[in-house]
Amino acid sequence: MLQALPLLLLFVVESPRAADYSAKAEETRRTPSIVSPLGPVDTPLPLDLANFLLDHPDIAAYVVHRHRIAPYRVTMKSPTESYADDGAGTKGIIALLKRDERERTYFGDGVHDSKHLPPIHATAVVVMKIDEPNTADCRPSVRSSFKVYVKLRSKVLSAAAKTVRVFVRKKVAQIFAKAFLAADKVGQLIAQDPEGLMKEIGDYPSIGEKDRAEFVRLMERFKRGRASCS
Repeated sequence: MLQALPLLLLFVVESPRAADYSAKAEETRRTPSIVSPLGPVDTPLPLDLANFLLDHPDIAAYVVHRHRIAPYRVTMKSPTESYADDGAGTKGIIALLKRDERERTYFGDGVHDSKHLPPIHATAVVVMKIDEPNTADCRPSVRSSFKVYVKLRSKVLSAAAKTVRVFVRKKVAQIFAKAFLAADKVGQLIAQDPEGLMKEIGDYPSIGEKDRAEFVRLMERFKRGRASCS
């Protein structure tokens, strides 16, 4: 059973009402089964472009799916809620509870289905902090770090999770938080091929005209900054 714990945190969110998100997030942080830091992760993008990708998880999932990096699918239910499918048995809603340029708090409530175990239900809170570290050259970079809180609904699993070694708990957090690392993967691709990714994201069928124009504006500024560093 303990070997199955890492699978859990790719969890599915089951659609609690929006009014319940903050209360459930507070309960998860107050009585978690697992707490683990994750990161830091460095992404070669300016802060405004990194935040654009974080604000549009459906776009990040679309790109990593097309590039066969991960089989994610994300559908936006509102500007702060998305329905996510990791392609490996975990599906659900992730809600953005707090957002500013340098800190975000997410909540999820979900279940992971596997062939060998009954559905495993959990809630999670991910606190994400973003910094702009000094770099050796003038190229932009953001550094993300995470603190992940997981609360297993099964009292048996929750008790077991608290007794496993630190590296197992961290592995659970890493697997869960990989959904939030999709933006980092896209950032790496943009740094490698800004023109190609600019066209690819611009062609995303679900992007609105306002968001497309904002993305193009941010990308043009990013490319001018790169050129000035050459």
